[in-house]
Amino acid sequence: MRQEEITAPCKGKRTPQQKRRDDRLTNVFRALERAANSDAPCPTNEALAETLGYANPSKASDLIALLQTMGFVRVERGNNQRIVTIVKTGKRTAGHIVRRQRKGGWTEDQDAILMDGIAEGHTFAAVGKILHKSKNACIGRFRTLSAALGHQASCPAVDPSPGTADPCRRTSSRLPIPSSRCARPPTALAAKHCATPSRI
Repeated sequence: MRQEEITAPCKGKRTPQQKRRDDRLTNVFRALERAANSDAPCPTNEALAETLGYANPSKASDLIALLQTMGFVRVERGNNQRIVTIVKTGKRTAGHIVRRQRKGGWTEDQDAILMDGIAEGHTFAAVGKILHKSKNACIGRFRTLSAALGHQASCPAVDPSPGTADPCRRTSSRLPIPSSRCARPPTALAAKHCATPSRI
């Protein structure tokens, strides 16, 4: 059976760097899939980095965050490990999920996915489908996190429904969002995941 090749969205022809990134994305996904199929713990960043030839383990985490934004996996937190669910099959790596619910019904992991998804250029509606939340809920949470950052930038694409006003324009034509270099959100976990994956 031919295994699926994963390619991240890009504009125009893929560069050699982007092709190498996509090869690594595919390798990370296969490693996660093998662990989920065998009910084994999720590989650590260190183990994945060694397999991929990275000196910095955080780059492996960046690739998993990109796979999550693209909808291939869901990442949740255990007591001391990451638990990954393969979206296509529903299988997940071993471990007990710890729910970190906070005021407003948003977890730290969901905040991280929201900020990472918008930084990658996805719409609020698209990110909302991943999080099982409405577009307006995502916009409201994004406003809250962005206000805490204190940065000003143009409003991202919001894909308003036909006949409705752009939600980002209700109060202002400007909305505070992280810069393209990704300013850090107010939580440590969101800070870890908000950065767009490094070019490889």
